[in-house]
Amino acid sequence: MSTMMKKVADTKAAEMDASMSKAILQQIEDAVKTKGAELVKMGGAVFQLVVGPDKLHIDLKNGSGAVKWGEDKADVTITLADADFVAMAEGKLDGMQAFMGGKLKIKAT
Repeated sequence: MSTMMKKVADTKAAEMDASMSKAILQQIEDAVKTKGAELVKMGGAVFQLVVGPDKLHIDLKNGSGAVKWGEDKADVTITLADADFVAMAEGKLDGMQAFMGGKLKIKAT
């Protein structure tokens, strides 16, 4: 495979990962909107997900829960690349392995 073809293939793969990760984040948003009170009982914190260029702020600490796109103050910030987020969601990447390998970053305040 030529270098140019590899770059095109890599770009297409990255675009697919970004699209998939955005869809997963939207599923999280929908779940918080429909089951927020239940999730607040389990969550007990405010989370900031940073997946590639996308940022989702998830409040599972207050009221019936809330979610918004963008960045805000959080108790826990979780950062990872699109491809790694998709792999974790699909069960292809173990969270502990991702963390130990530096692919998953967690910062608590």
